[in-house]
Amino acid sequence: MASRTGFLLILTGVGHSLVGLVIFHQPLVAIARDGVLATIGPHVVEGLGNNDMGREAAFWFLLYGPILCLQGQIANHAVARGDAAILRLLAWNLLATGAAGAAIMPVSGFWLVIGLALLAFRQAARIVPGIPLRGWSVGTQTRSAASSSTSHR
Repeated sequence: MASRTGFLLILTGVGHSLVGLVIFHQPLVAIARDGVLATIGPHVVEGLGNNDMGREAAFWFLLYGPILCLQGQIANHAVARGDAAILRLLAWNLLATGAAGAAIMPVSGFWLVIGLALLAFRQAARIVPGIPLRGWSVGTQTRSAASSSTSHR
């Protein structure tokens, strides 16, 4: 079952990858034309100068999309298992990455990563240990709802 945090991380990862394909079209074409393997490296930098910087930027930009998708899958798994600790760990990772990125590159999408971190913290706070959240709504299962349902037994 998908969590809101997981869904948005995956959506951001897919969007990041699609934007990267558009922005870095030329360097990616050059990488493909040169055979993909070993097309970025010191030997290329020495021979081509600035052209390789676009290849390096394309590689690192496109690498982050799948990482965001993987983090979304981790968030979904944590919510499905009712594991707030893993979701908080993921939130701290997102916050650190987003804060470092936004500090170094303020005009970027790293602010979105900070927002996703805050959403993950909020969702983790609503998880009752061992009780998964249901559906798309972050607030479906809260601590008070879980304690009231167990106190009537």
